[in-house]
Amino acid sequence: MPAETRASLRQLFRNRALRTSALLLPLALASCASTSNPSAPNTDLPSPPEATDTSEPAPQPAKPAAPVTKAGTPWQMPANFSGTLPCADCEGIEVNLSLLASHSYVKKTTYLGLTPVVKTEIGSWQFDHYRLHLSSAGDHTAYAMSSDHSIEMLDKDGNPIESALNYRLLLNDSNSGSPIVPMQGVFSYRNDVAIFKECSSGRTWPVSATQSSLNLQKALLGSDNTPHTNALVDIDAHLAVTSKNKERVEVDHLKKLQLDQDCP
Repeated sequence: MPAETRASLRQLFRNRALRTSALLLPLALASCASTSNPSAPNTDLPSPPEATDTSEPAPQPAKPAAPVTKAGTPWQMPANFSGTLPCADCEGIEVNLSLLASHSYVKKTTYLGLTPVVKTEIGSWQFDHYRLHLSSAGDHTAYAMSSDHSIEMLDKDGNPIESALNYRLLLNDSNSGSPIVPMQGVFSYRNDVAIFKECSSGRTWPVSATQSSLNLQKALLGSDNTPHTNALVDIDAHLAVTSKNKERVEVDHLKKLQLDQDCP
């Protein structure tokens, strides 16, 4: 092949190589750019699924418990105490004391012996500086609260009684309410309201509608259907306290009735 022909072919191949390099150069630069910048977003990838909240709902705060009625004391009302105290001329004095949220108290005292004698005392109580004060018909008795929430009788000057004998009343576990005690008082029925006036304390309460109280109402009519204004009655009853701290007498048993009689 002549020398001129070979020179022409070499020039042709050189021109084709230059054109091919010019075409491939942009692609190579784009590839290098994507490799050198890994943080660039890749729009060709599918979008990730939206996040869903799989966490459990936050727990709601518990409702506060109903407040316990303590009437300014460490005890839940009604607070019941019991114990046997020393007696000079009997086998012992059994005491059952009930403090009501209305700040009234009922104390049933039983003098033990061959013929037990039962007395009922109704009055007001106050609690101050760990001292319990009972007041009824001019009498006053004080007790000191112990670490176990029991109470111990104090002397007339408010000091501990120096004795090896028991003067302590223990707090009962049950809060069953006021004990059933014997009461004497005047029962009357006016303007569709039954009223009971207790003789020893002079206190007056409305009477709850029980079968025994209905029998009292009928008794006021008399055997000849002549209405009577009142009657002196001996009953077994207890004090009940409503949700508004109002007291009522609930008659459990009628023992004796004297028409048109007042407290002795």
